[in-house]
Amino acid sequence: MDEKQPLSQEVYKQFFEEAPDMFASIDPGTATIKYCNQTLCDRLGIDRGDLVGRPLKDVYHPDSHAQMSELFETFVATGRAQSEHIQLVTAKGEPIDVSLRVSSHRDSEGKIIESRSIWRDVSSELEVKRLELELHLQHAQKMESLALLAGGIAHDFNNMLVAILGNASLTLLELPKESVVRSKIKSIETAAQRAADLTKQLLAYSGSANHEQGYFDLSKVVEEMGHLLTVAISRKVVLTYDLAPEPVSVLGDITQIRQVIMNLLTNGSDAIGDRSGLMTIRTGLQFADPEYLQGTVIGSDLEPGFYGFLEVSDTGSGVSAEDQKKMFDPFFTTKAKGHGLGLAAVLGIVKAHKGSLAVYSEPGNGTTIKTLFPVQEYAGVSDPQDDAPLRKANDERVLLVDDEEHVRAVAKQILEHSGFQVTMAVDGRDALAKFSENPHDFDIVLMDISMPHIDGVAAYKAMRKIRSDCKVLLMSGYSEQQATNSLTGRSFGGFIQKPFQTVPLLRAVVDCLDR
Repeated sequence: MDEKQPLSQEVYKQFFEEAPDMFASIDPGTATIKYCNQTLCDRLGIDRGDLVGRPLKDVYHPDSHAQMSELFETFVATGRAQSEHIQLVTAKGEPIDVSLRVSSHRDSEGKIIESRSIWRDVSSELEVKRLELELHLQHAQKMESLALLAGGIAHDFNNMLVAILGNASLTLLELPKESVVRSKIKSIETAAQRAADLTKQLLAYSGSANHEQGYFDLSKVVEEMGHLLTVAISRKVVLTYDLAPEPVSVLGDITQIRQVIMNLLTNGSDAIGDRSGLMTIRTGLQFADPEYLQGTVIGSDLEPGFYGFLEVSDTGSGVSAEDQKKMFDPFFTTKAKGHGLGLAAVLGIVKAHKGSLAVYSEPGNGTTIKTLFPVQEYAGVSDPQDDAPLRKANDERVLLVDDEEHVRAVAKQILEHSGFQVTMAVDGRDALAKFSENPHDFDIVLMDISMPHIDGVAAYKAMRKIRSDCKVLLMSGYSEQQATNSLTGRSFGGFIQKPFQTVPLLRAVVDCLDR
């Protein structure tokens, strides 16, 4: 066919009939269908003879009539083509989601003599989007439920560890230095402290771990951990560094970031296994636009901008697409030995720092995990260590409040061993009763937050109404961020997280008293 020869009417008619979209020509005066293509007939389940001459509104779902009328009023008034998502209705009364396009044909005087409607079936597209949204919501609900479970387990476990660590430290204080039992008690103390570290990972996964905020350079943190990182991975793995020459400064908890680095390193080393392999740690700055953040694990709600990144790559076995969907779930692991909390903790820490992470992996080609943290103005690393000696107690009176008997017993022994006078209460209601009777008899209240009847926060607020200058030190198996969330904007004496040992507890009490 000659390329310059115009298409015949028959060819146009064939295109019109075979088009995948639904077409109809509408009489603008009567709003009835003048003619239509076979696609519209087939999709609605109505013969062409029954469609031609029928009012246009009959092909629309009743729920769309108002929308259709408004659209055509606008079309007639402005004469401009209109687009809209709307619903048609089949002969069986079933709705069809369509994308509508309305245009017109005019005479020489500009009068509309014919309007045209083109409907594109988008029901399958909308169904896909609906399923994607539903899966996203289910995943978010699952992660929230697992986070609550993780936080609850950590809280209860921390309460149990108070008795182990507290009694171990008290026993060490009372044992002679030459006692052969000391090494065994120290082993118990060490094991309990490792268990406490495990609960921190649970709290980190829940996104509510306690953060001691400070400014630090990601590259410097990696450099300072160099020897520790080398020891933590397999001897067959070569570790290389590609660190940014300029400071990559972020605001956060340096201890938590160290945990992220260590968890990513050990995870990569485990992926390589007993084979020889290579691992690389990279740091740097990058601009993350909305499209990039949308593709990360938790970054869809983050603001675009510059982020500091910490990236760990390995030449291990890689992760399948299916396992990538679950690799940050708590207790999920592909290792023969492993508790499945390392990457879950990484996710929680990154989330709590208002960052995100991305995974690049495929079976047989290794894995790269990149963590992103919002960039802050560098102000030096904040990692204070308070080694000042504790002052001795001056018979200060402590109201000790906790619903766990073993916690009360251990805390009482620690405090009395250091010269404090201790009165105990079993919950917030009991504490309020004792405090109300003689509010000036107590120099400080040491009180748990999660208790039956009246919790620690409610009891604290009630005590402040009775005596505005009362000093209250709160404690919890949850993190400070989670436990004291409702106290934003209020002043309270301080917070100590369970499980605590002798010196940290005494220091917290003394610091609160001396303020």
